[in-house]
Amino acid sequence: MQCPKCGEENPLDSTECSFCGIVFEKYKEKQQNKDELEIESPPPANQRQSSRARKKENIALALSVIVVLFFVYIVFIYPLTLDEIKEKFLWLLAFRFYL
Repeated sequence: MQCPKCGEENPLDSTECSFCGIVFEKYKEKQQNKDELEIESPPPANQRQSSRARKKENIALALSVIVVLFFVYIVFIYPLTLDEIKEKFLWLLAFRFYL
């Protein structure tokens, strides 16, 4: 009999592998239970998505939150009048030409 785990030959009447020590009956039961679980219950729809796709969604969500928070800050927390915007823009242009 060939061991299903390590592939070594064992006597036909042996109940466990003399090389790796697994018990053949327990190994067969675990394999049957594993096969039954795979056949009976497919993974839920929310777990079928790959981890790479979930990571991309999380990154997109984080960037969206950052952009929204930035605009909320600009519009509500740091409002500028039109004259202040012109003054800052002109200062940036002057600083750019100065370099």
